[in-house]
Amino acid sequence: MARIPIEGVFGVGKRRYGMARIMTKLRETSKTAISMTVLVMNLDKTLRDLLLSFVSSLKKPCFLSKTDALGLKLWFAELFSKP
Repeated sequence: MARIPIEGVFGVGKRRYGMARIMTKLRETSKTAISMTVLVMNLDKTLRDLLLSFVSSLKKPCFLSKTDALGLKLWFAELFSKP
């Protein structure tokens, strides 16, 4: 049962980050390409979490009304949600 979430992450890597298109021949080059993809996946998640945390911390933005702030939060959530 512990394999299922990991396989899901690899599926996301193949679909969204191009892991399925790695065409390197050498073992070391393949490891590097996979490592770079995993790094980008981690950076994307970290930045998405940071941005959503920032947007949700906007309790009373001085330049937006309450409905505009809620719309902005929903827009960011939709923009950075996983497919």
